Parts: sequence; C-alpha cells; structure tokens
Amino acid sequence: MSLCPLNIRQAVQADLSAILDIEKLCRTVTWSPTSFATELSCAGNINLVAQAGDGTVCGFVFSVIAADELEIHTIAVRPTFQRQGIAGHLLAAAAETAFGRGATIVHLEVRSKNTPALNLYRKMGFEVRWIRKQYYSDDGDDAIVMSSDIPLL
Repeated sequence: MSLCPLNIRQAVQADLSAILDIEKLCRTVTWSPTSFATELSCAGNINLVAQAGDGTVCGFVFSVIAADELEIHTIAVRPTFQRQGIAGHLLAAAAETAFGRGATIVHLEVRSKNTPALNLYRKMGFEVRWIRKQYYSDDGDDAIVMSSDIPLL
C-alpha cells in the first residue's frame, strides 16, 4: 500500500529539522546535524525528501553519484509512515535521477538485522555483493552490501 498523495522532491536546508527528527526516531547511531547540512550543500548529490499530502516530511534519502554508480548513503522513513512504500519510492526516485545523469548501478549497505529493509531491497532487485562482518560499532551487527542495476524493478 502506498501513501497518496506523496511528493518526492529535492531536499533543502529548510528540511534539516524534519530530517534530524526522522534520523533520531529511526537510528541508535545517527548522523550529526553538520553531516546532514554538509550533504545538503553538495549540489551534485541526490538528496530527496518524501512529503505527505499534509506537508509532513515523512522520509529522506541521501545519495551521491561517483562515475556511473549511485551510492545510497542513508535512507529513513518516519516510523508512523513506515510500511507504506515510501522507502521504495525514494529509492526509485533517486535511481531514476541518477540514471538521467548516467548512472547504471546503485549500491547500498544495510544492517543484517534490518529484515524489513532487506526484504524491500531484494524485492526491488538488489543482490548481496558482500558482507562486512561486525561492521557496526554500536552492536557488532554485520553490514550487507547490496547492489542493483538501474532502472530498479
């Protein structure tokens, strides 16, 4: 089920407060406000937010293109909006934008314990490329590196 209407647009500095709020709700180890602000100031990055019909910023994706590859740096959806297809829409929008700029593959990294995200990524055509054992310092979880050709399924 997808949330309608949903507007996906370029993230701007005015979205920083909402992005930080989502980050704190979704993660135990968070990016700093300075890191997000720096990413927002990089003109070539593909940093998108999903905005609900009532104007609420309900999710974000931050990514960068290197050569012909899109790298997803971080993606999150406000907990009250999860399981509505928003993360998939954000990924697809980032990949579509990157494809328009010449990218042909997308990479991301996910915690091995994040089953909902793993299921979404597999459904969208991502495949496991390698595993970084005990990568995350807060709990020793493995990082699963996945990639997919663009366009996504």
